[in-house]
Amino acid sequence: MSFSLLGVSMPAFWLGELLVLFFAVRLRLLPTNGYGGPSYFVLPVVTLAALPAGRLTQIVRSAMLDQLNQQYMLVGKALGLRSADRIFRHALKNAAIPIITMMGWEFGRLLAGFTVLVEFVFNWPGVGLLAFQAIQNHDIPLIEADVTVVALLIVALNFVLDVAYAVIDPRIHHTNRGGAGPSQPEPASSPSERSAAPPDGAMA
Repeated sequence: MSFSLLGVSMPAFWLGELLVLFFAVRLRLLPTNGYGGPSYFVLPVVTLAALPAGRLTQIVRSAMLDQLNQQYMLVGKALGLRSADRIFRHALKNAAIPIITMMGWEFGRLLAGFTVLVEFVFNWPGVGLLAFQAIQNHDIPLIEADVTVVALLIVALNFVLDVAYAVIDPRIHHTNRGGAGPSQPEPASSPSERSAAPPDGAMA
């Protein structure tokens, strides 16, 4: 929990400056900014992953605790299932819906340009920096293109998430365009109703 709270509460640009100061300036292990080989990816990736990792850790913990307290976990334990099977094959699968939702939301934030401060710190030409420069230069066509591309990516991401929901949990089904759900079978009549019904061909 301390790691997740630290990741959620620490600003990304400040974390990036600390990482540059320690790993690039003090230890001279990694480059300070720019882009090139694999070593240039380390500090920006760690900086961008801190906040999503903290949020995902909280969501995973909350969802798993909720599933571990369900009745079917006690039944599985009584049936002699191993702890690893109960956790990874059953509890984690049932807890995957909110986890995948948060993962999609965090990925959407990266696509929408919320990384602009990190791009400034590490001098990376990303989508956020491109949109910021377009707004500064009043480049309307570039702004419209950026918004359109990001919107299409978000729509595609939501579609992938909907498909993933149905794959992970077969109980989830999608309704048709009219809003009505799938047709349900008519309930079987009781024996008393069948005996009271007139025979075929009888007059009312």
